[in-house]
Amino acid sequence: MDSPPSLDGVRVLLVASYFPPELGPAPARMGALSRGLVQLGADVEVLTCNPRYPHGHKFSPSLGKEEGISTERVALRYFPVPVSNGKVLPRMIEQMRFYTRGLARGRKLPPLDIVIGSSPFFTAACLAWRLSRHWGCPFIYDVRDLYPESLRLARIAVPALLYRYLCGWAHRLYEGSSFVVVNQPSLHASLSKRLPPRKLRMAMNPVELSEGDAYRDSRLSESLTVGYAGLWGRGYDFPALLSVIEQADASEFNFRLIGSGYWENGVREFAQQDRTNLSVHYGWMRHEQLLAEYASWDIALLPVKPNWCASMWPAKIPELVAHGIVTIVPSELPLPPSLVDSPFILRAPEATAQGYLQALNEASRHARTLTQQDYYEAREMIRREFAPARLAQAYAEVIRQALPTKAKYRPEPATPD
Repeated sequence: MDSPPSLDGVRVLLVASYFPPELGPAPARMGALSRGLVQLGADVEVLTCNPRYPHGHKFSPSLGKEEGISTERVALRYFPVPVSNGKVLPRMIEQMRFYTRGLARGRKLPPLDIVIGSSPFFTAACLAWRLSRHWGCPFIYDVRDLYPESLRLARIAVPALLYRYLCGWAHRLYEGSSFVVVNQPSLHASLSKRLPPRKLRMAMNPVELSEGDAYRDSRLSESLTVGYAGLWGRGYDFPALLSVIEQADASEFNFRLIGSGYWENGVREFAQQDRTNLSVHYGWMRHEQLLAEYASWDIALLPVKPNWCASMWPAKIPELVAHGIVTIVPSELPLPPSLVDSPFILRAPEATAQGYLQALNEASRHARTLTQQDYYEAREMIRREFAPARLAQAYAEVIRQALPTKAKYRPEPATPD
């Protein structure tokens, strides 16, 4: 990618529900984007919530302040309602509180040149659009979830009138944005059917790699560690995963599950049985702890439901590949071209327990054939294709195209011959 233009003097407002120190792909993406834009000379303001996910822990306001980034946090009352009970009203109330309080905060900010809104939560994007209209500046829509379609994919009961209202808002955001930026090929394919090509851009989630050498030759051992870390959401087929654990050879595979969410109660009930080949960590880990976990993994299993493959792409896949972990995904899941032929990606023949079990047995043989050279080549590819700087560079080009001529953007002076 060519050197990005300088964004010196451009005032950018980033509206996001998730931001560091929260963990996960969403805050990591927003944190990397804000830092990258600051490095390119932009004046970045972040409007976000108090960190609270997934258990409502309250953080000190000093946490999460990025160097050179002004962070406005909207204090919210957290509703500790388990996702597994299917109640969405408390979550919707929380989102609306963020919208109303954020609107009041955002209107008091100094004049802005551009507003970037990230979804989920959907209300964060709505808030960003409203603030862009208030300041008369372009709006860039960062889409990581096809809302409200994802509600029906998750089988969440939404009244027809409310669903039509949300669809109207989604259409308004797409139409009112200068550009729509997505983070995965499946979203790009879905939105390309409803948006003109000139308006749609893709910027992959970044992967921050440690400088050390994470390669380990544990694949020569008799038993292999199979892991999953992340949100136990409705888009994942955890019953199939638990069935795989039940049927797999306990002498050959040890399973490690990390996370929480919709399937937590089912995992707890399953783990309470005599499972000598299963260990579970409920809740989240700091990034450095998770990297230490990866050092002991040989295989990762991501059981994405078939009907979700077109709308989600686990952002953790490049990070798993970068750590030399053979990653099993459904055959229907679209992947970036750089990952399609990776020796660390293995497709399950079908998104069922039997399909994953078949892929797991194949992965056991395949993992033992991979070499240190395979690992180094995969890691270098991830470092090149998913570098954090590429996210900011992609956004810098989008911002350059979105800004009107009257904005503060000043291109680099021409270099004399």
